[in-house]
Amino acid sequence: MWTPKPYKNFKWIVQDPEYRGGSLRVYPDDIDISHVLKCLSEGMTPTDIERDYPFKLRSEVLAEIFSLSAELIEKEAREKKMAS
Repeated sequence: MWTPKPYKNFKWIVQDPEYRGGSLRVYPDDIDISHVLKCLSEGMTPTDIERDYPFKLRSEVLAEIFSLSAELIEKEAREKKMAS
């Protein structure tokens, strides 16, 4: 059975050009990371998201999403600093 490539050494987050155009996603639940973050930023709780979408937002999945978000923000800040 084929599975998408994990993103770096994350367990639940994948990014594979052969899977959903290479977007960062929670696997196997097949939800876009940016969608989860948008829901949370709009005030939804993990329970709200689980009620509206057919997947379980386990605490370890949320931890990976937050860790990835912090990593990407830090990377962008470093790149901007280097460019200036």
